[in-house]
Amino acid sequence: MNVKKLVWVNHHYMATPTVYIIYSSVDGTNWTKQLEVKNGPRKDGGAIVEEDFPSILYTRFLKIHIDKTFGGIGYPPAIDEMWVLNSEKSDDPKLREEVINCPACFILDSNSAEAISNLTESIATARIWWETDVRNGFTKEYSQEFPINMDGLPHTYKIILPAQGTKFKRFKIDGFQLPLDVTLSNASIRSLSLDEIKKANLIR
Repeated sequence: MNVKKLVWVNHHYMATPTVYIIYSSVDGTNWTKQLEVKNGPRKDGGAIVEEDFPSILYTRFLKIHIDKTFGGIGYPPAIDEMWVLNSEKSDDPKLREEVINCPACFILDSNSAEAISNLTESIATARIWWETDVRNGFTKEYSQEFPINMDGLPHTYKIILPAQGTKFKRFKIDGFQLPLDVTLSNASIRSLSLDEIKKANLIR
């Protein structure tokens, strides 16, 4: 496709790439240098960086070779997101954030919803949270993302929870990518068998 800009989102200011080269390739084997940054500035986490190419590229692959970060040795580079634009016009960061926070809010009709559902190949994700006797309130470290099937049929999900206390107090499930009606018909919690523990690589 034709590409005019490479856009990326910085993860953390210490991991900001400051010395890097962007290459393009049509076949994934032969690479051409398109842009070189020798002393880039520090950028905050979440900062959106637009790399403008000197001219519109016709390419299939792009890669960034990063030699240095703002934090120096011991701080590897980290980029949260990356995408391309095929024109001079930039997309609206505020609108992008709204779409990320609520993709379902921008579904116009049932046809659009079906098309989006097909793109997920019937597989989406949700997140289960738990509260134990050693931690009150739901926190990210006491949660786990798991795949869910969106074909409308009943399914059984087995989720292995880590040992973080001696008693589970509360659970909740959220983080669905599309609006869904979910019916929880049965739920149980039990200790793992020795074979299950071995298969999950929890002991050796």
